[in-house]
Amino acid sequence: MSVYIVASDLSPRSDRAVARALMLAAAHDADLVLAHFDPRAAPAAAQTLRARIAKELAAAASGLRIDVRVIAAPPETGAPALAASLGASLLILGDHERHALRDLALFTTGERMLRAAPCPVLVAAAPPAAWRAGLAAVDFSTACEIAVIAASRLAPGMPVDAIHAVHVLGGGRGDHDGPRAAAIAEAKARMAAFDARPAMPPFRRTIVAEGGVRAAIRAAIRGDHGEGGHDLLILGAHGHSRLRDFALGSAAHDMARDPPCDLLIARD
Repeated sequence: MSVYIVASDLSPRSDRAVARALMLAAAHDADLVLAHFDPRAAPAAAQTLRARIAKELAAAASGLRIDVRVIAAPPETGAPALAASLGASLLILGDHERHALRDLALFTTGERMLRAAPCPVLVAAAPPAAWRAGLAAVDFSTACEIAVIAASRLAPGMPVDAIHAVHVLGGGRGDHDGPRAAAIAEAKARMAAFDARPAMPPFRRTIVAEGGVRAAIRAAIRGDHGEGGHDLLILGAHGHSRLRDFALGSAAHDMARDPPCDLLIARD
């Protein structure tokens, strides 16, 4: 039996995450834990809040197995610890509130949860509806493979396109430019090999785009490549070093800060 956890700070952004969690739990007959984290929560106050949340959820959660918990811990440590203790297969978060100056220097609470989560994390950035199509930003890693497989389990039958960005320093854009043609050919070969991995669900379409990763992802989300747009972005994430992520400017880090649609991230 799958266990999904939705972390709620009781804000409207979290309401989207709770609604998505209810939808997924119903679709997959999963146990759902709604957790609110507050390191200052006294036992009596926590019990009162838990009862209030459970009452508010009663109608929407009818027929579902749902456990409401108020946990006296910060969410960035409490949510991953809870996911690990329950063997959760998914952690669901709401999109975070953006503060541009603060975000230049600090990771958001959601990002810190992403770094420590022992399972795939879904960031609910849009009102809940059935996903029409997924977009996997492919770097040929194990983490990306885990993310694509997780997406196929969450949304069986959903078409998924794959995109890989190629940036050739100093390469021209002519049809016969040697470095550019070689880089594109190599990327297409690696994409075909990735798509052929035994555990991988097949992609509807594979795209090799020229330029930066972020621009390529956002263009594909909009449907600029003619595939009609996407409403679930699928990413693999690597490493745990804040300095390394800052230096590399990872796509997962960037998209977690400003997701263009719902975002599913898995770690290796």
